[in-house]
Amino acid sequence: MIRKALMSVICFAALCVGAIGHAAADPQPEPITGPKLLCFGYSTFSLLSGERVTGFSANFDVMSIEVDGPNGRFSIVETDIRKPPKDPGHLVLRRGDMSVYWVDGAAPHYDFYGRTSFYRDRDRLLLELSGSSLSGKTNDATIYRRLDVRDPKSADCQRTFKLMLH
Repeated sequence: MIRKALMSVICFAALCVGAIGHAAADPQPEPITGPKLLCFGYSTFSLLSGERVTGFSANFDVMSIEVDGPNGRFSIVETDIRKPPKDPGHLVLRRGDMSVYWVDGAAPHYDFYGRTSFYRDRDRLLLELSGSSLSGKTNDATIYRRLDVRDPKSADCQRTFKLMLH
């Protein structure tokens, strides 16, 4: 009985470990360069001409892309498991159900809050935008205004990044 239970636990653990780290994007026969509408699990991003995706990473509940462009490098991280900070920072944009805050400090960045299909009654911290090209100044709006918390199924996505659990 104990041996059978132990084997079940080992098989379950192997299944879970096998699922961690699997992520996918549409097949990439060529580099991802703008202009393109990129879609994630809960959001979209408009990649402009002159910008390109230089990296993608993910695990079972967090994904990120790195973008290089004429104005520098930045990263976009999407997850719904981050706990919101006590002080969300300085509100810089409110559009529909989405709110964007500048968070100053040791690792300055923008946090994006919005609603999802499974949390319609309250905002969730879903996105972080960070990078060397961001300063917390008004010119950052040319980047953060191109991110949108919404159902990507309703968008005309040219490239989709999604998590896959096997």
